Amino acid sequence: EKSMTFEAWKEDSLVGLVAIYFNESADRSAYITNVSVLKSFMGSGIASELLGQCIGYAVSENFMEMKLEVNKESSPAINLYRKHDFVVDSINGGFCKMRLKLFK
Repeated sequence: EKSMTFEAWKEDSLVGLVAIYFNESADRSAYITNVSVLKSFMGSGIASELLGQCIGYAVSENFMEMKLEVNKESSPAINLYRKHDFVVDSINGGFCKMRLKLFK
């Protein structure tokens, strides 16, 4: 009930998705669990647009930060998140934890 998706559709096909949990925790932190775009639509800006919509919603709902984990070898994904001002919080094994502070 606390999860939400931001979706991109082409006719009857889902071509992009951002899934996130907006937990009502004391720290007002949201957690992105999935960012996916069909291979044939990669590079078209869909992930960036959906991520921007997700961030805008989090701000409008007064969330303080967003977090995610990404494979540390996935340069395109890390670059996407950096474009939206996420920073590396820590690296654990093969994963990079990233965070976006929404309110300073």
